[in-house]
Amino acid sequence: MAKKKKSQALFNLRTAVILQAAIIAGSISGWLSYLVAPILPGAIGAGLAAGCMTVVVLNNLIAEL
Repeated sequence: MAKKKKSQALFNLRTAVILQAAIIAGSISGWLSYLVAPILPGAIGAGLAAGCMTVVVLNNLIAEL
């Protein structure tokens, strides 16, 4: 009989937390940018920039701990 492999998660906990925080920060930043000036490409750019910087900052912050 074949042995069943133990299922592994797609991401580890650190990656999941960082990505979730980046999605939340990017969404909030994009939404607030759109409320200030309703220009969709600018709001998307602001959200992407905030999300990318969140990934960088949290990755470095967690690595220091």
